Amino acid sequence: VFPWWRMAMAIRHQGKTGHPEKKRIVAFEGAFHGRTAGARHAGGIDGVSVGGGVNVTSRPGYDNQPMFVSPGVFLYASGDSAGTDIYRWEEVTRVASPVTRTPESEYSPTPLPDGSGFCAVRVEADSTQRLWRFDMDGGNPRLVMADVDSIGYFEWIGAGTLAVFVVGDPHTLRIVDVASQRETVVARDIGRFIRCVPGTHDVTFTLRN
Repeated sequence: VFPWWRMAMAIRHQGKTGHPEKKRIVAFEGAFHGRTAGARHAGGIDGVSVGGGVNVTSRPGYDNQPMFVSPGVFLYASGDSAGTDIYRWEEVTRVASPVTRTPESEYSPTPLPDGSGFCAVRVEADSTQRLWRFDMDGGNPRLVMADVDSIGYFEWIGAGTLAVFVVGDPHTLRIVDVASQRETVVARDIGRFIRCVPGTHDVTFTLRN
C-alpha cells in the first residue's frame, strides 16, 4: 500500500536532500497502490469514476465545511449576515435542515469519536472561539474544553486527544489532552489544514514556510 501522503513525503524528501529531479513514482500495472482515485489509476485499476456534481444547497450565502456522519448524510456550516449554524443534508430526502439555531455561530462540524454526537467551533458573544459538543440533533450543548481558546480548526486523533489549529501570530498546531486541557505546541506558522492519518494517531498538516 502506497497512499497519497507517502507519495508526497517521498517526493518532498528527495527535494530536501538535494535531488529535486527525483519526482517520479514507479507504479506497477494491476498493483494496489492505495484507495484514492489517483493511486488506483496509477495501478491501472478500473472502477473509479467521478460523476457530475450536484449543488445540494443552491442558495445565496455561506455553505462550507461538509463532514459526513454516515453514508449519504453530512453536516455543514451554513450562514449569512445574521450568523452561522450547523445544517444536516440527507441524500435520501435531498433536504437540508437546521441542526443548531443559536445566537452564536458554529463552524467545522465533526463527529465525536464514539459517534454519540458531533462537536463544532463556536464563536461566542465575546468572540471567544472554543470547542463545543452537541447531541446529533443539536441538543444538549456543552463545552469540550473551557480553557482552550482561539480554536480555528481541529482533528480528533484519539478518543481523548485533539490536534488543534490555534489562531495567533503565528498560528500554532497544538496537541491537547482533553481531560487535563494540557496543550503542547508542536509547530508554528501552520496552514489551515489538519488531518489524522487513517489507522494511526499521526497528523498531517501544512507549514507556511
